[in-house]
Amino acid sequence: MIGTDLVDLVEYDEQELLERAVQEGLIVTVPSASPQAVLSVAQQLNAVVVSMDDLRRLRLPYPWVAEKERFVKLARVERHRVFT
Repeated sequence: MIGTDLVDLVEYDEQELLERAVQEGLIVTVPSASPQAVLSVAQQLNAVVVSMDDLRRLRLPYPWVAEKERFVKLARVERHRVFT
């Protein structure tokens, strides 16, 4: 599961790969405006969340968000983005 704001950050030469993964259902995109909505959908789908936001602050209503296997933080390092 990836926020629509991150879709725009995918490098041009990897856009086709991302689009194929979305079409095959491997990646689900959701509007990033509401972290609670994203986590609610992720909980229903048992999905991994990739986000630049630190959603662990919402672990009270969504305790699973603190698990490494369920939440991947994306960070910006200079001009690149890295998974942390």
